[in-house]
Amino acid sequence: MFSFLAHWLGQQSSLPATEAGRRRLVNGALHQTRHTPRAPRPYERMLLDQFVRGNLTIAQVLAHLAAQEYE
Repeated sequence: MFSFLAHWLGQQSSLPATEAGRRRLVNGALHQTRHTPRAPRPYERMLLDQFVRGNLTIAQVLAHLAAQEYE
């Protein structure tokens, strides 16, 4: 999911400033990964939820995901 999310977000011209906009963005990414090996694991879903709520920036989400890859 990490590489897909980084790629997906790299294609966005700007990130939405509202919770509704962030939810649409995340739902679009989740739709692309549904029923595939790229579907997010529970930890990744939790991070995405924190992004949608505005508690984490996308940079923080990606940093957490990158750190998890090395654990």
